[in-house]
Amino acid sequence: MRNAVPCRSSSARAGTLLRRVGLLRQLVVSLAALAVVLIGVILAPIAQGTTGFIGSYCHDRGYACVTGGYAATAASTGNSWAWRYYGEQGAGGIGTPSGPHNCTLYVAWRLQQAGMVDPKRAWGNASEWGNVFSSDRRPAVGSVAWWKSGNHVAYVEQVSADGAQVYVRADNYVPSGAGGYTDAGWISVNAPTGFLHIHDVGAGAPGGSVTTPTAGIAFEANTSHLWTAGGAGTADRGLGMMPGTSPAIAAVSGGYQVAFQANTGNLWTTGPLGTRDFGLGMMAGTSPAIAAVPGGYQIAFQANTGNLWVAGTQGTGDFHLGMMRGTSPAIASHNGGYGIAFQANTGNLWTAGAAGTADRGLGMMAGTSPAIAANSAGYGIAFQANTGNLWTTGAGGTADRGLGMMRGTSPSIAAGAGGFGIAFQSNTGNLWTTGAAGTADLQLGMMARTSPSIAGGSSYSLAFQANTGSLWTAGGVGTTDLRLGMAGGTSPAIA
Repeated sequence: MRNAVPCRSSSARAGTLLRRVGLLRQLVVSLAALAVVLIGVILAPIAQGTTGFIGSYCHDRGYACVTGGYAATAASTGNSWAWRYYGEQGAGGIGTPSGPHNCTLYVAWRLQQAGMVDPKRAWGNASEWGNVFSSDRRPAVGSVAWWKSGNHVAYVEQVSADGAQVYVRADNYVPSGAGGYTDAGWISVNAPTGFLHIHDVGAGAPGGSVTTPTAGIAFEANTSHLWTAGGAGTADRGLGMMPGTSPAIAAVSGGYQVAFQANTGNLWTTGPLGTRDFGLGMMAGTSPAIAAVPGGYQIAFQANTGNLWVAGTQGTGDFHLGMMRGTSPAIASHNGGYGIAFQANTGNLWTAGAAGTADRGLGMMAGTSPAIAANSAGYGIAFQANTGNLWTTGAGGTADRGLGMMRGTSPSIAAGAGGFGIAFQSNTGNLWTTGAAGTADLQLGMMARTSPSIAGGSSYSLAFQANTGSLWTAGGVGTTDLRLGMAGGTSPAIA
């Protein structure tokens, strides 16, 4: 069996300046290639890499754009059929100054990670994979995006709710010793030649339904418009937000529903369950919270009266509970109802709704807001205490976590595997996690006076405003700069 030729890219990253000597070498190579073609020798196809990205995307000359521990050593150790068929092959192999890079190696490795057994053979160059597996225009999570003429393959991680876009990750080889790169982002389903269903792990294959992504993000862009990203689709929603406020997002039937304070000061919502101005005034500088409930969604917010209010499927009303000015409530659904946590105008943590209307007797740091989540054990709450430390209460007990938080910021909490995971900005300015998400300094700098958001599930995913002003993700969705500028002093939401 002949060895597969690595996927090759005809160009380095857009915008790279080539030195004159590089241009001369390129000219010599081009003339040599022309001479070879003239004498009738057929060359292996040269790959163009992933094409058709929509909006911002990840591009890194190392391995920052790929997840799951993929790297030269990770791919080459253990009983790896992916490495055996598509790894380093000596002369003409995939070694580069930044380590092995090859689109077929990465996709084969992802298929193996997803549980595919040794196929007992390689499938040739990327351009030849379509000769082994039939292609179609119906992507699925775990399917392979295939470019025939581009000699390239990428792994499909998500499919948009409308089936028009897919989120792919790929490794790319660059010839002439330039090194390789990894990339990731959303592309149109029409960008590749088709999709190969070698070992799908989600619905969407022929006869199935399109898989809805599990990580949607909402944020206020530096244009003051509401934007979405990730599983919710990267798009300017064309809806103006009140400067300095942050949206909330929840996964609902058909996609993601977002709640936000519009630039009129009113509470608005948008998503698959409709776009609506509730006609309810919000307190300046505050943000709503939203949770999915049976039949729709429920929103909690501080009204312009200073009281806690709710609106949505399960009713609109004033709880007649005074909130601390400049703070925002949190809401979570549980057993068909919802629980709320907020900082009262006394400075103490309070709960309401199904979590019980009660003064928890725990002092909060001025200008901060609590977070709430629910699992089978009940509600879990995280907040910055008036000592500056992260505290938790509710299911699992009340405890000082002994972790200092940045003043003016608030934690986020989510239910996931093993309990509650928490994300927060530490007093060093870095993003930290604790609880079931593991206690760790992620060594990622955050913008001052902003707070991260965390989503649970089988793994924890995080979104935050980096100290560069850009929207970043970390955790299960990968550590990625989405290169989307955020409004100063605002925080994203992820679900």
